[in-house]
Amino acid sequence: MKEGNMENFYFTALVSVIGIMLALSSLTQIRRRVSILPRIGAKVLTVALCGKCDFKLIRNFSLGDYVFKEAGKCQQCSESMYISQIYQEEPKKKQD
Repeated sequence: MKEGNMENFYFTALVSVIGIMLALSSLTQIRRRVSILPRIGAKVLTVALCGKCDFKLIRNFSLGDYVFKEAGKCQQCSESMYISQIYQEEPKKKQD
């Protein structure tokens, strides 16, 4: 390698290592937050909506749910329902 290219190599390697470290840090923080949710009593809900009759079904979130996923047949008109929202319900505070 040429001398000038060696500096570019070390700089690129350093930036790459820093990028990988930041990505791993972010992933571990996300995993930690996901594992905390069930412990704090947070309830995650999925809203499925029928495109034809606007029937709305609210149910507990299940693994694999995502927005715009087909959620089965409508109970009223038998058309396809799609997930329109996924949200976390605020935990109820205990009253003294």
